[in-house]
Amino acid sequence: MRPCKMPPVKVPYKVDSLSRSKDKCSSGELLRNGGFEKLGVLSPFAYWRQEGDLTISPTSLDVYEGVFSALFSSFTTDQVQRKTARLFQSVPVPPGCFLVLSFAENFLR
Repeated sequence: MRPCKMPPVKVPYKVDSLSRSKDKCSSGELLRNGGFEKLGVLSPFAYWRQEGDLTISPTSLDVYEGVFSALFSSFTTDQVQRKTARLFQSVPVPPGCFLVLSFAENFLR
């Protein structure tokens, strides 16, 4: 098998909480390490978790913001296979608040 690498996903995830009441909700960056500035020990990036069939690794190629981008890679096979991967973190949201999620992606060049 030879590795099949997908283009890096450019992910500066920015999750903002917006509020009707300033007492409950704050506005600003809620994700930790949203620009992939810090590498992790058990995961490619600090504060992020990964799941799935693909290998997720840090790369300095095609960085959108921050220091690194996420490279999703797999091995080619003779048969078509469905593969999935998740790179995520949990963000607590107080009742009455909501999130606005924005991100950049680059699966096609």
